[in-house]
Amino acid sequence: MSFILKRMHPMLRKSLSLLLLAGLRLFAQNTEGAERRENTDRKWEAAIDFQSRYIWRGQAYGGSTTAVQPSFAYNLIGELTVGIWATQNFRCKDYHTDGTSDGYREFDFGLDYQFADFLSFGLWQYYWPALQQDLEADTRFFNYSTNSVTTVDAGLTFDFSEDYRLAFQAALNTFIAGNDFRYDSAGDNPVQNFTTYAEIGYVFKDVFDRISTKTFRSINITPVVGAVLNNQAAYYAAGDYNKISFINLAVAASREFDLGFGVSMPVTINYTHNGAAANTSLEGRDFLTATVSIKY
Repeated sequence: MSFILKRMHPMLRKSLSLLLLAGLRLFAQNTEGAERRENTDRKWEAAIDFQSRYIWRGQAYGGSTTAVQPSFAYNLIGELTVGIWATQNFRCKDYHTDGTSDGYREFDFGLDYQFADFLSFGLWQYYWPALQQDLEADTRFFNYSTNSVTTVDAGLTFDFSEDYRLAFQAALNTFIAGNDFRYDSAGDNPVQNFTTYAEIGYVFKDVFDRISTKTFRSINITPVVGAVLNNQAAYYAAGDYNKISFINLAVAASREFDLGFGVSMPVTINYTHNGAAANTSLEGRDFLTATVSIKY
């Protein structure tokens, strides 16, 4: 953690340090944190998602092929949880001549700290090596240089969807280390860009309960608006590079099925529109995806 903090912009480092100190005070004062958890007996959660196409923040990864995404989270102590997440396409091929690919892989790990029932802080490392050998890339796992395949994401998540009158969700994420550099007009002098993404959504719960049959009960509808605020490093390749870019305009319909024995099966249908003015021709700007998950 100290290594990452040293690499951050001074103002961002100061703000994050104050935030972490506040969180530690909350942790010390919070004697009811365990009572807020739905399941105090289980310290871990596991899931596997089967996604028809991997879309992340309005970006398509791996072409139109299906992806499998396992994840695991373990509660270390109190409100502190560590986790891992990965994605791999079922069919992986080399890149095509137009720059697209039928495959993608990524491995992430990180930690989340729950400041309150509606607020959490996450610090995650993204590792995304190419499917084919790239002599210009340094694939070392803890390499954060200009030719690395690693990025560190720090983010705040606000979730008022449970037990609050207005079920808003919001997130603010900034890359604080890794291959997120902007360059001058000559392509020289790399500078850490601290690319920041902001998102807000609202959960409309059980929208069909009063007007439909049992088949469509307990369906939630969640519209989302997400934008990258400073994309000069072109980390979000399918976005505008010189202005705020609304790359993730989406709406999801989801329902969770209880399979018993602590196992559930969330099913989600998601439509995503990338509203960027440029750079969407390669993968497209409209995506309809389906995700079936198994969670324990």
